[in-house]
Amino acid sequence: MNNDLTVFYEKKNNNFEQLVTQCIELNQYVGLGNPMSHVLLIGKEAGFDPNDKKSMEEHKQNATYFRQNLCGGVYAEQYVPPEGSNLRNYNHTWQKYQKLYDIIKGRKDPLPNYTIDFVSKVFTIELSDLPSLNTSDAKKDPNFKPQLAKRKKSFFESDFIRSFRVVVITALDADYIINQGEGDAREIDRIFEVNFDKEVPLENSKNKFWIHYSNNTNQPKLVIHTRQFTNGASNELLEKIGETIQKFMCENKIPFTV
Repeated sequence: MNNDLTVFYEKKNNNFEQLVTQCIELNQYVGLGNPMSHVLLIGKEAGFDPNDKKSMEEHKQNATYFRQNLCGGVYAEQYVPPEGSNLRNYNHTWQKYQKLYDIIKGRKDPLPNYTIDFVSKVFTIELSDLPSLNTSDAKKDPNFKPQLAKRKKSFFESDFIRSFRVVVITALDADYIINQGEGDAREIDRIFEVNFDKEVPLENSKNKFWIHYSNNTNQPKLVIHTRQFTNGASNELLEKIGETIQKFMCENKIPFTV
């Protein structure tokens, strides 16, 4: 690793450690996958019943897990979902993430047995810290709006989150994030320090996505905003987004991880 990469790695690692400390103090969820990645995937919220005690405890201990693994540097590895797991469903968000990862890598055939390996090279986070089985229930929580506003400020505007070179936001619901008009309504531009470039409609589906780039030529960044991946995201959408990311990473010589 050359000196520039070493400095960048150390800075990113320090920024991550600071964010983990903050999340432990605020009892906030951090994410899953490899935090030393250049690629960040953002969903709406963790999709499970908040009354599920086991899942909720794991969710609450997420930041502590990362604290315990900071020194080892091993955060997530290839995973084969067991029989009966919800992950053995190609409509599941994680299987959509896996397909997107395969497209970016240029992998032609999916791994056997619903195997997931994107978590070793990509980091995933959620807009909302409050888990829910679906969006409608999530927005009924009286803490939804104040918690989300607080998280955008304390979590999303952190140096760690802003260090990612490729970001995909999978949430078109304006109650989660917006980028319209001027000023505070342009949340994506402000939070990720980018400017809107263009809308990309698709030929064979109603799906579309919006592309944003940073103005920093020394640190080019691509932010894509699109719909939630679960269920309705078409293969065409994943292919076009994947091809856009692949082209950007190749042109700017960006590896998956630091």
